[in-house]
Amino acid sequence: MSRDEPEVNEALELAHPDVVEGRYRRLKRASDLAFKQKNLQDYAPDMVLEPFKLEFTEDVNKILARDVEFDLLNNSKKG
Repeated sequence: MSRDEPEVNEALELAHPDVVEGRYRRLKRASDLAFKQKNLQDYAPDMVLEPFKLEFTEDVNKILARDVEFDLLNNSKKG
């Protein structure tokens, strides 16, 4: 999920600071490993990986549903 998407950005603004900090650290670590052309398994072979953590996916889905509802309500007022 890209922070460039407005609903993801809003979900991150509403998320707990620990969730945001964890996401930032994972992105920073991934960037560092990509630069070094290394794999995380080289450093922590027994680590259970969760490459797509879904910590705020539910919030993003709620925001998207809210936006659809707003659009439907606004369209019903126009016509």
